[in-house]
Amino acid sequence: MNKQYSNIVIAGDHDAYIPICALLNSIILNCNNYKQLKIYIVCESAIELNKLINVNCYINELEINKRLDLTSNSIIKLIEPPTYIINEIIEKQSFISNGVDHLKKTKDWSKPISIYNFIRFYFPKLLPNYVNKVIYLDTDTIVKCDIEELFNLFEPKYDLGAVFSKFPYILEKKNWINPSYISLLSRNNLFNAGMYVTYMNKWRENNYLYQCMSLIESNKVNNIYNGGTQVPMNVIFSGSTQELPQEWNQTGLGERTRPVSQIFEE
Repeated sequence: MNKQYSNIVIAGDHDAYIPICALLNSIILNCNNYKQLKIYIVCESAIELNKLINVNCYINELEINKRLDLTSNSIIKLIEPPTYIINEIIEKQSFISNGVDHLKKTKDWSKPISIYNFIRFYFPKLLPNYVNKVIYLDTDTIVKCDIEELFNLFEPKYDLGAVFSKFPYILEKKNWINPSYISLLSRNNLFNAGMYVTYMNKWRENNYLYQCMSLIESNKVNNIYNGGTQVPMNVIFSGSTQELPQEWNQTGLGERTRPVSQIFEE
């Protein structure tokens, strides 16, 4: 049912709605045939985001008098995750010792704690069952060429395709990964999880949702890493990731140039 489309998945809470509109415009304006796209957006409020998209996105200029209808077969589909998924993510976020409410009060946003950062692990449940091959994009991304080229680069023998950083990726955080955990990674630098291509059927068959969330929950005891989705995905997909060309995800800006071993010797 969905084989003819290039599927894209985006996720964000209220704070990301304007960036999402900018990202949508960059995708649509640079695609040679935007009608071949299916863009799924997992969001807090479909009604609120729908209004912003209708005002701010070029799709409405390309399709005159056709506004985004949540019930129509638009190229954009908005998905609100059910409450039980939101509650499960909050429960398993191992690095938030005092909870999300505490961080909101103290404004300690030094780590990526948004529920909609972790919602990516639930795409196999949230997306329609006929959706298989997808591109995931963080909301702070801008697309500068035809994204269908990226969609076609990904090979079916891999479970995930991503760009590995030019230098060891530590997200500007010393000791982002526990040194004893480095041995579980297949290489000494990580792929950037802000953009990747994957197969939802492989997530469903291998239960990658459970694997990723179990690793996050286990961190409560083992203190493996200091938060985010970056490390769990690199560990779970170590050895099954296709390295995509650097031009598809700019990395290396502001990153340290020293090997991981030197970073952890400090």
